[in-house]
Amino acid sequence: MTPSAAASPVKPAALSSARAPSARASGPIGAPTAVAIAGSASAPAAAPGAARVEFASANYDVAGGEPAAHIVVRRLGSTDGDVSFAWWTEAASAQPDVDYAPLGRRIERIPSGADKITVYVPIISNPERRHPNQFYVALSNPPGGGAVPSARASVTIDR
Repeated sequence: MTPSAAASPVKPAALSSARAPSARASGPIGAPTAVAIAGSASAPAAAPGAARVEFASANYDVAGGEPAAHIVVRRLGSTDGDVSFAWWTEAASAQPDVDYAPLGRRIERIPSGADKITVYVPIISNPERRHPNQFYVALSNPPGGGAVPSARASVTIDR
């Protein structure tokens, strides 16, 4: 089951015409997985009432034959004004350019009035995949987060 998205999804240009995959999230959706823009040890303190973002789930699963993993990022706090964040992938047992397409560091925006968006990581069809493989999606505050993520979610690609 994929966390529902109230806002329009944000898709990389390479996926704009791809069919929507049926990735499912696991883990406690109601529990925060990590604070991505403010309020964490690695992110600068935000002004009181400032919007923050986090993953909707700590873990996402996607079938190996699906074109992309759906990763839901939600806003905490006020929906007034836009909130921006950076995200990127990090290898684990799944390898970039073999199991998934690394898109580099990307800046996304949750527009004013929206409480979440979906970002997509392309999954590479790999008939040699014999067991599930995992990679991570990381979030950071674009102006000061650098390469140190303030939140991570794991993505498991099933065979």
